[in-house]
Amino acid sequence: MNRLRVTVCALVFGLTGIGAATAQTYNYRPYAGVEGTSDKGHYPTIEGLNTTTGGPENSLRGQSVFVGARVTPTIGLELGYGTSGSTSRTDSASGITSTVDVRDRLTFDFMGYAPLGRPGLELVGLIGVSRSRLNLSVTDGNNTDTSTGTSRGAHLGIGAQILIATRIGLRGIVEREMNMVHQDGAGSHRYNGWALKVGALYQF
Repeated sequence: MNRLRVTVCALVFGLTGIGAATAQTYNYRPYAGVEGTSDKGHYPTIEGLNTTTGGPENSLRGQSVFVGARVTPTIGLELGYGTSGSTSRTDSASGITSTVDVRDRLTFDFMGYAPLGRPGLELVGLIGVSRSRLNLSVTDGNNTDTSTGTSRGAHLGIGAQILIATRIGLRGIVEREMNMVHQDGAGSHRYNGWALKVGALYQF
């Protein structure tokens, strides 16, 4: 984990100097895209309930849209919005089911790019922050308790991007996510996870 953080930080911040040196000859272009997402983490349950069972650990599959622009050939900024649906976990011993539903995920990312030796193929690194809305529930027999929460966190990512036409590209990114959930009237809960994002983009 520490190696991942060091690698991504070095990639993103190290490219700043390269981009500044070549900014005068760069043709700035905004872009927009869509991507499918698969998140894997130990998600929170309702604070104070089901403390021995814990929250779901299944994958969440969703989708997101993003817009961004490069401010130099190697540095860019990106804003995204996505939703990931819901996942549940039932404890075999107690029969208690925990469910988490993740909605309205907003992200802001600082992007870094480095050529990989083939025209249009690039290494991608990112550092960003996010905010999501969570709906939580715990069901024990006929009784269901519900709660809402807000997740705020940071993430690091690394991947690759390739242009398959003059303005159309494909990309894949793996992210490490670190989040803190603030539940309404029930304190806070930290959870971490991994995300895989695969999508397409269009450069204007």
